[in-house]
Order: sequence, then structure tokens, then C-alpha cells
Amino acid sequence: MVRSEVPSNLGRGDLRCVACAGGGPGGTGLWPGYRQMMARMRSPALQQMLGGVFEAFPFPLERLSESVEEGPEQDRATPASSWARSVRSLLCWKAQESASGGSALRWPLLQIATLGETRPRDPFQKSSCSPFSPPPLFLGKAKRMFEGEMASLTAILRTDTVRVPKPIKVLDGPGGSSLLVMEHVDMRYLSSHAAKLGTQLADLHLDNKRRGETLQKEASTVGKGAGQVVRPFVDQFGFDVVTCCGYLPQVNDWQEDWVAFYARQRIQPQMDMVEQGSGDREARELWSALQLKIPDLFRDLDIVPALLHGDLWGGNVAEDSSGPIIFDPASFYGHSEYELAIAGMFGGFSHSFYSAYHRAVPKAPGFEARQQLYQLFHYLNHWNHFGSGYRGSSLNIMRDLTQ
Repeated sequence: MVRSEVPSNLGRGDLRCVACAGGGPGGTGLWPGYRQMMARMRSPALQQMLGGVFEAFPFPLERLSESVEEGPEQDRATPASSWARSVRSLLCWKAQESASGGSALRWPLLQIATLGETRPRDPFQKSSCSPFSPPPLFLGKAKRMFEGEMASLTAILRTDTVRVPKPIKVLDGPGGSSLLVMEHVDMRYLSSHAAKLGTQLADLHLDNKRRGETLQKEASTVGKGAGQVVRPFVDQFGFDVVTCCGYLPQVNDWQEDWVAFYARQRIQPQMDMVEQGSGDREARELWSALQLKIPDLFRDLDIVPALLHGDLWGGNVAEDSSGPIIFDPASFYGHSEYELAIAGMFGGFSHSFYSAYHRAVPKAPGFEARQQLYQLFHYLNHWNHFGSGYRGSSLNIMRDLTQ
């Protein structure tokens, strides 16, 4: 799959050619060959971008094109043809009413995606169905977002706990554009593997703790583990790179104290954006009062940093015949309870998911109040993405927690 931010200097006709060349509306499904497709592109910028995409594939372009033309029986015979068979092109113009004026904002979004047939509600497509519409300040900053997503996918992949699409490469495109190339997964909505996801998510959250316990045992045993390269135990909260929840960057500087990390590097930046955007006096006063209450919510808790997906709502989980898949992460090392906050806000997770998760990670005293605190970040984040429709929910949480 390839997700990209398309430079603004590409014409509509250029982009329509992409849709016709691939499996998008009006398309023929498979590209008849790279050279034929490129010949239809009038934009040198688009040609350069697509050339970079194919350079990231693990097979030479000539083999890819030949495999496309071999037919379905031959396609099943070679690894290269698996790539060729799965490559699709999708063009859509995303429209979303702006929070301030209600005017329609239109952004070109090109996805060269490994999706089989294009389906408007496929979980992996950020299409015109999506409410996600970044403001002008986002354009040109896609590389930071994609690098954070690639680092997140890589970190989760290394735990060998829950499946994610394998990231391949972040590419620079023309005009400040960027692309993220990743493994194709032919997936469907999560249903029969919900309990398995709960178990695997718990394994992800416990991975760092278990690794620390293992390393401690090996350190006390003479001769054990000598010469082996192992992942280190992470004893702080944060992440090595910036990750984005939506299109807004998260402050991931490493901190030893989780409460300080969450207040200063999650809620405070969101409150700063609210202040800059609306100067909401009530929000400012409630946040000042809530800061004094937050330490009480964590009394007597021993929090071991856990690797988090970071944005685990129902639209970022799926399954195939082998089991669950999670994607579109905004990872960092934090409190495992944080992961469940946005899942509870928008639904999409069954009782079997929660039961399986909490069998491995039981609820600690004060869990429900902390869930409210963690949901506060997501409501503020939505306020800053989509406008004041999320103001009421944000203020209600702060009122509840300060009573």
C-alpha cells in the first residue's frame, strides 16, 4: 500500500489519468504495464512521484510489468507477480466542511494502494468517506507524519505480538510531497477475531515489562545470553521520533514520570492549541483546576512503560483469515490504560475483546476515572482537528474530574 500527499501543482487531468490507469473508478483494475501507464501522464511531477514508488518495490520494475501481463495463472507462480497483482491506484478528492466557515475544503489525495478491488468503506482507504481533512498548514509536512507511522509500525512489528502491515519505505516526492509504501493486507472489518485481538493487544502492552523481567533474570545468571543482541528494556515514557495523532504532532520527549509526561506532553499542547484557536476561558480555568487533581488519580500505581498503538479506534483495526490486524499507529511508550480510551469513545470493540484483554491486564483501582482523563486528550485532539463540536465533551470531562 502507498499513501501519499500529492503536490498542489498537479492538474486534475493528470490525476484523473491515474484513476483510469489503475483500479479506481473507471479503471481497468490492473495496470497494463508501467511504461504504458506513465505515457498517459501529462505531469512530469506525477511521473517522478510514481517512479519513486516503484523504486521502493522489492522487485525490478521490468519483472513487475511482465508479471502483470502474464495472466492470473502465471501470476500465482512468482513473488513479483504478487506485488503486481495487488497494486491498485485510487484517486479521490476529499471534501470536508471547515469548522469555522462551513465552506468546502478540497484536497487531492493519491493512494497507490494494494487493495484488490477498490471499496469506498475499506478500512485502509482514506477516501472521500473519511472526515479527515487537513488544513493548509499540513501540506508539506506529510513526511514527518509518515516517518512517525513507519517507526510505529516497525516498533510494533518487532514485538511479534500483534500483526501490522510491514512498512517498506518513506519516499520524497516532488513539491514537498511524501509517500509511505507498506505491505498490502487483504483485510475486512474486525469480527470473528475480536477476542484474539484483545489477547494480542495485552501481549503488546506487556512486552516491555516481560522483556525487563527476562533481562533481569539473565543478568543474574552467569553465562546466559552472552553475545546475543536483544531489544533493551525501556524504562521511560516517550518515543524516539515524533508521531502524529491525526495530522497533529505529538511531543514524545522521554520522561521518567508518566503523570508529568501525560500532563505536559499530551494535554498541555492540546490546551495551548485551544487557547490559540479560541481563547476559551472556561477551558483554561478547568484545566488549571484539573492539573491539581491528576496526581490523585495515579496514587499507588506502578506504571511500567508499554508500547502503545496510540490511536486504536475501530477504524484502525481489521482482520483477515489468519487473525487481527492493527494499522495507522501513533506509537509511544506510555500507560497501557491510555490505549483503551479512544476505543471506548467510538465503539467498534466487542465484549469478547475487552474480556480477553483484561484477563491478561486486569483493571487497577481508579481505572474508570483515568479512562475519562485519557479520553480528554482525544476529545481535545478532535476539537483541534474538527472544531468546537467537541468542546462540550472536553469541558464535561474536566468538570467531572475536578468535582
